[in-house]
Amino acid sequence: MVSKAQEDALQKFKALYEKKVGVVLTDQGALEHFTKLIELTRAVYRPLPRSYVEEMRRLALLNNE
Repeated sequence: MVSKAQEDALQKFKALYEKKVGVVLTDQGALEHFTKLIELTRAVYRPLPRSYVEEMRRLALLNNE
């Protein structure tokens, strides 16, 4: 069961998608696209591991010498 807020968000996403992409989505299609968008956003904006950041700093210092 979907809450009123979830239904409203889905309808807004469908309208925005149609406006920007020019394709009308079904509720199921909108849910799938929205879910993929959220997963991508989480992957892009998740914090970098500390070891990666430290390695990048070390490499930057080596390049500046």
